[in-house]
Amino acid sequence: RVSRLPALRGPVNLGHPAAISIADLAHEVIRLVGTDATVVDGPLPADDPQQRMPDITRAQALFGFQPTVPLKEGLRRTLEDFRPRMPNGASRQVLA
Repeated sequence: RVSRLPALRGPVNLGHPAAISIADLAHEVIRLVGTDATVVDGPLPADDPQQRMPDITRAQALFGFQPTVPLKEGLRRTLEDFRPRMPNGASRQVLA
């Protein structure tokens, strides 16, 4: 539907408006992949948001966007999509 919008200017944020920290996201990816990788905390830039939460107001107004897939399910589907295209065992090496 987005490609049919006349003269769309500027970004349109898509995502799920639920807040999640990058650390929590990393832990969920590690769990889904089934690796023994660890999350290493490092210094953050002064203006770094502690949680990411997209503002999807514009997408809702322009084309009625409403997320329907929960984060964990979306991550699971993404992993399923990537695995067949990865060399044997590479998914664990890349994400570890």
